[in-house]
Amino acid sequence: MVSNENIELDKNDHHLKQLEDIYGLEVIPIGLPHISKIMSIRPSPVSCELVVDKDAVLSFSESSISSSKSYVLRLSISELVRITCNDSELRDKYNIEDYLPLSKRDIDYSILFDNVRGLVLRSKINPNISKSLKEEPSKFFLYNNGVTIVADDIVADPINANKKEQEGPFSIIKRIKI
Repeated sequence: MVSNENIELDKNDHHLKQLEDIYGLEVIPIGLPHISKIMSIRPSPVSCELVVDKDAVLSFSESSISSSKSYVLRLSISELVRITCNDSELRDKYNIEDYLPLSKRDIDYSILFDNVRGLVLRSKINPNISKSLKEEPSKFFLYNNGVTIVADDIVADPINANKKEQEGPFSIIKRIKI
């Protein structure tokens, strides 16, 4: 029984029970909260941790009275692969030294949901991005204008005698949710 009301019908309502008994039905009340839940395609946030040198972080805000801030990070391609892989345990291993396990993982494509540039599936550019990643990874950002990560919150904690910062919630500077 589908309704466009904010409150779903009570399954134990005597009228619904009567319908079930008379017609041999099972009544499942569905309202807007349930419809909204099943219609939402937004994936759950992906979280990860990063450790970056302090001089690898540049902050920017458009106005001194604005609460929004942007950060530009210098990040190795192996770190980018790690924080976007489909293995949540690897995403949290910011001190990984052997990157071989990353070669056996796929990218978690749900992180592209909020892609600020928009994903174009049949693009002539995508194969070139992949090619530069495979053949010239050190020039990936030079050729491809970097990667934008959107976060609700970023928490930075100094570590290693304030030489490095550990990324936090979102996905940049301690625990990040992408």
